[in-house]
Amino acid sequence: ALPSLNKDDPNSALVTYMQADSTNPRNSALLLVLRRLLAEPAFAELRTKKQLGYIVSLSSGGYGRGYGSVRGIVVRILSQRFSPLVMEKELGAFLDTQRGVMAALQDAEVSELSHSIVRSILDPPTTYSEEGGEFWNAIVNEMPFDWTEQVIQALKSLTAQDVI
Repeated sequence: ALPSLNKDDPNSALVTYMQADSTNPRNSALLLVLRRLLAEPAFAELRTKKQLGYIVSLSSGGYGRGYGSVRGIVVRILSQRFSPLVMEKELGAFLDTQRGVMAALQDAEVSELSHSIVRSILDPPTTYSEEGGEFWNAIVNEMPFDWTEQVIQALKSLTAQDVI
């Protein structure tokens, strides 16, 4: 726990980054599935049920560019009531329970979830910025121009064992 720059601010924050392997289509597909599996239960358990913080989010994140980058899952909790150490303990307990949920995954569930993610990826752009930014990641982060298609193919081939 770090000292606050503003002693009158009662807020505490926990930012946890769980690093995956190097960027490739399969790892990106796995992180999309994991994020989809964990985000709603994290909010429901940590925010709604335990009222751990007024902000609880789980998202993907990364460091670096291109194939040299590393991706992972980021959990952010902001609380007026609990210290970062308490938040970390509760996050650990939540992740332990999710390990059991993951162990029970079936191929049909992973396939359905993967197809749902593919549908959301393939949704047509709704703004000019989305349409114009289709290849932004390829240009800025030195990724292949067919990156989306590679990730979609990886999503289609994922099994429950891959996710576990």
